[in-house]
Amino acid sequence: MQNFSLSWQDYRFGFGDLNKEFWFGNDYIHRLTNEFDMILRIDLWDFEGNRVYAEYETFKVDSEEDQYRIWVGGYKGNATDSFSTHSGYAFSTWDRDNDEAPPCCPCAPAYGGGWWFYSCFEANLNGAYHRKPMDNDYYRGIIWEMWRGDYSLRATEMKVRPRNFSLQGQEMSEDYIPEDP
Repeated sequence: MQNFSLSWQDYRFGFGDLNKEFWFGNDYIHRLTNEFDMILRIDLWDFEGNRVYAEYETFKVDSEEDQYRIWVGGYKGNATDSFSTHSGYAFSTWDRDNDEAPPCCPCAPAYGGGWWFYSCFEANLNGAYHRKPMDNDYYRGIIWEMWRGDYSLRATEMKVRPRNFSLQGQEMSEDYIPEDP
């Protein structure tokens, strides 16, 4: 199981196994989202077999000089919108605090993972994995607050594609469920 509570340097260039759990790398996400107009789709699964999605018509990540600030908007989906509130906020890790929480309580060390914390989050898809979704020590897990509240999710996927991309009549599978981590 991949640990997502890693350093700024790890998040800069990415980590993990491309066939399992990974982070693509903030430098690469920045380049990709600044070269093309991108759409972000987030798929979320709980432990009861429910699956929802959130799609954002706008998805852009600024450069490292701007602390990989994120810009998301244009939500559609059935997951409720737990991510738009993060728009305009910088990325934080345990060793690079860019959130707006009080100095006593930085979000990344408190809740785990690197993420676009503000003070602190409505979504944290890089938190620690918990096999018992309600046994997560108060929002310390893989959280999409506006869908399941203080419940650590079983699986998530963040996917991007160019806005002008077309499947040319093909549909993506709505019933795909990833293997248990």
